[in-house]
Amino acid sequence: MTKCLIDKVFLCLLASERLILVVKNTIDSLQSRTSQHVRKVNRIALPLKIQCTINKEESNSGIENKELAERRWAQH
Repeated sequence: MTKCLIDKVFLCLLASERLILVVKNTIDSLQSRTSQHVRKVNRIALPLKIQCTINKEESNSGIENKELAERRWAQH
């Protein structure tokens, strides 16, 4: 009886270890995909944001502000 109980506990521990590994791999995969999406969005959005800022600065006070905006975004 005790041997059977020990075997069942051992099998439960193995199953839980496998489940933990699956969850860990899933989390790692999701983090990787999220990072890829963030990089992709930044690649697309940053030039658009720069252009919007430059256009806004131009309309407010002319070319001097455009150069200021370009320098500000070059620091990012």
